[in-house]
Amino acid sequence: MMPDVIAVDRMLPSTGAIGHALESYAAEAVGPDADLTRLHRVYYPVFRVEYRYEQDSRIPWGNDTSHAVTLLDGLWADNHAALQQYRSGTDAVESISLEPYDFGRDGPGLGRTVLLDFQVPTQRARRLLPERLADVTESRRIDDPDSITSSFVEELTETFGLPPAFEPEGFDGVVNVSRLYLPFWVCEVTRSDERDLIGAVRDIADVGDGDSGHEWLSAFFREDRSRLARYAHASIRRSGADAGGTDSSERRGSTTHEGDAGSDPETPPERSTEGENTEREPTDADQPLDATGTGAERTGPVQPEDVDLDAGSLVEPSPNRCFADVGGMERIYFHYSTIV
Repeated sequence: MMPDVIAVDRMLPSTGAIGHALESYAAEAVGPDADLTRLHRVYYPVFRVEYRYEQDSRIPWGNDTSHAVTLLDGLWADNHAALQQYRSGTDAVESISLEPYDFGRDGPGLGRTVLLDFQVPTQRARRLLPERLADVTESRRIDDPDSITSSFVEELTETFGLPPAFEPEGFDGVVNVSRLYLPFWVCEVTRSDERDLIGAVRDIADVGDGDSGHEWLSAFFREDRSRLARYAHASIRRSGADAGGTDSSERRGSTTHEGDAGSDPETPPERSTEGENTEREPTDADQPLDATGTGAERTGPVQPEDVDLDAGSLVEPSPNRCFADVGGMERIYFHYSTIV
């Protein structure tokens, strides 16, 4: 069952604000034939792992115990390293209600908003860092060459964003693990004479910024265009499969943004509507989606928080389908540096 409320590290700009910025930049950088054809609000799942470690102290009786945080990929798709850039924003998260958002439950295909599903339980995330650090300790115990052990430590430091003063021997356990989501706008621009462009942004300032840091997500969807639908929350996939009926392109219309100015449903109750950067859900007229909702459906149970299931058993890849086949984004969008 989809949660009623989720924790996020920040809110996103409204559909109209970000859509206008993307369309303007695409027309300027690519040309008048560029067309913003897909725009999804995507909630990416992460585990926030707080851990404790001890540092060397110059005072024998001193207490140099410190705390640090790492973010782990909730999709268990090896994106841990890329997620470390968002750690500071997770110190103070906010709760939002999902009730106002369109997940495409009324018909085939994905809606404007896509909630990606955690693929492993919390207990698996709690074990990952201790297990990897134990490997370092074991490597030193069996007298592996220093170059091998040092290389392994460097890899762990990059993957988990370990502090400079951290030493594997000083690890003192995991303090807390929590689930939260990182929101992104994931988008597509189509061009008549070249391949379509894929990308992800979190703010209007990211539009046209090749150094925004979100290229990892653009590449993740570009490498396998079925991922957006395949990792969508199980309740979204089930509702899309059960709906049948007309193609969602007929149901939702084109990528216009006129509904954002005043006809959106109310914002989640936790947030005010001050300013243009308040995230709000568009009307049906504002939806750009098309195609059927069953092409890349992944069958299987919703991942329980405390039950250790094999993520592979929850995923049924559909290599011959793409985003448009599930009402998402056939070729979702671009990394902006590629079109400047």
